[in-house]
Amino acid sequence: MCVMQQRDSGTAAALLLALLITSVFPALAQNQQPEPLPVDPALTAPDAADFPEPVSFIPVTIIIPSAASTSSASGTSSISPRDSINLLKAGRDDQAAFERIRRDHLGFTRGSSSTRCDERVGRFCLNRMGDSSNWIIPEEHTDVVKARADLITGLRMATELLPGDHWLVGERVAYLVEAREFTEAADAVTHCRAEEWWCSALAGYVFHYAGQAARADSAYEVALSAMDSRKREEWTDLSLILDNQSIRSYRRLTGMERSAFEERFWRLADPLLSRPGNELRAEHLSRHVRAEMQSSARSVERLSWGWDMREILIRFGWPIGWEQLRDFGMTPGPAPLVSHYSNGPGNLLPPAEALRDPVFTGGDWNTDDPRSRTGYNIPLPDSIARWFDPLAHQIALFPDGERLRLVAAFELPPDSVPEGATVEASLVFLPTTDPGATALIKTASSDMPSTLLLEAPATPAIVGIEVLVPSGNRLARVRYGINPAPVPAGSVTLSDLLLIRDGTEPPTTLEAAVPLARGSTEVVVGERISLFWESRGIDATETPTVLMSLRLLEPPAGWLRRIGQHTGLVRDSNAIRLRWEEPVPSEALFVRSMYLEVPPVKPGVYSIELTVEVPGHEAISTQREIQISGR
Repeated sequence: MCVMQQRDSGTAAALLLALLITSVFPALAQNQQPEPLPVDPALTAPDAADFPEPVSFIPVTIIIPSAASTSSASGTSSISPRDSINLLKAGRDDQAAFERIRRDHLGFTRGSSSTRCDERVGRFCLNRMGDSSNWIIPEEHTDVVKARADLITGLRMATELLPGDHWLVGERVAYLVEAREFTEAADAVTHCRAEEWWCSALAGYVFHYAGQAARADSAYEVALSAMDSRKREEWTDLSLILDNQSIRSYRRLTGMERSAFEERFWRLADPLLSRPGNELRAEHLSRHVRAEMQSSARSVERLSWGWDMREILIRFGWPIGWEQLRDFGMTPGPAPLVSHYSNGPGNLLPPAEALRDPVFTGGDWNTDDPRSRTGYNIPLPDSIARWFDPLAHQIALFPDGERLRLVAAFELPPDSVPEGATVEASLVFLPTTDPGATALIKTASSDMPSTLLLEAPATPAIVGIEVLVPSGNRLARVRYGINPAPVPAGSVTLSDLLLIRDGTEPPTTLEAAVPLARGSTEVVVGERISLFWESRGIDATETPTVLMSLRLLEPPAGWLRRIGQHTGLVRDSNAIRLRWEEPVPSEALFVRSMYLEVPPVKPGVYSIELTVEVPGHEAISTQREIQISGR
């Protein structure tokens, strides 16, 4: 995607920004990330105890039209108002000079300033650019690296003299984080003497990009509490990242209703429930910190700051690199830039349907939208996370009265994890109707965990699998909304179908079936597969036998497929059609497993449907979607 600035014919050249969203261009996310820079493991200052109760912040007005002296950070020297003004001006000049040096050393690309417009944002025209997916982040020129180091040194000296200056400490932190010098950045925050909200916000910024989401959360809570109501409303507003329908409903909310919506939104948006902190909320707030920094600083684009640049920053984050556009017509002035953005999957925020659902579980949580309004990355301690996409998996629910047992299995792509690397896998369950309920999490960590079992209440929830490979900075996630209900006494229930590996003795309990669960629902024509399921509530004294049937359903082709999944508009392929009578055991739990051979059908997505007919009760059915491939 690109963003083109709209200009009159006699003005300077147009600006071109390529927004590379990894959901559209997965090659960049999987194979073309820069080598991570090392992070000092001693990044512990300030201590976790410093937030949300930070060091005593002393608001100091440095630039004042009087002859009063102002104490330095050390408390042993003073600086006059005139000197403080000159020092601040020198800092601004140095910052602008660095951005000029950065721009002068940018590489070139070819393109045209005339292109279609998918979306207009103020001066800019947003477009998808398919030819940008192969862009590799170049190594920074040594002159740029040296210039940044010199600028950081100058800003450090300036903030030691003017520890209460909002702009100086902000720019120092910005460039230290850019250089991934997190230890020094944390130290700069510790000595910050600007407004309390700003120092706390800078702490959140440092912790977030250092991969410490929980500490970032704590720091941002202090910042939001300390800032004035106007700025707090601006930073917490969700209008720029919501879909159009949700925005209309959101803007009608006021007071407590609005706050409750925002709290629920970020609770559902937490990208990794198995890890402390909320990386997406911290990223959203960090973008506001960066907007505060950029509002009064020079940038490599050489454009005046405006609402349109702020909106692009809040929606897509800060660019990961730039290129100069070599061919841009006859327009005078410096070459426009292509600004590259590396964004994670476009499905990390809750789907619009979930925000309008009374129990907040609706919608598809796993389908990327190439035209998503926003995109997010997940910072890890030494890099940005790269995503396994898609993650082969299956999740099955086994109801038991007021409780559920959840089974999850997954497979990582072949050769995607170094041999012997630790894989951290979690099965998560987040109740959605109780805002105070905590997520239930079952985690396994080994060289290759593949199955997980978790017990949870039968209540509306978000369930999912989260996988982290720390040594490779790789992440994977799938997520679903479920809306079960406690089963009344006397009701007949049927679990999901669980695909298990064939070639072993049929399991007679769920605990025995879990280790055998297949990590993928993709099967091959002619392959023998096994199914496992449970039924409860059938009284053997009243019903000695039940009728069971199994068939293979073929969803409608093309755009009808999704409608068919929700409305039952599916076709019976006749490739599998079984019906048999089954004796009912005396136990309350009815456990069955069976195997079948994948028939010679056209490759595609199908559903296996199991139906149980119990006299005196309505027939109950369950389905398992599978992907059938050719031999």
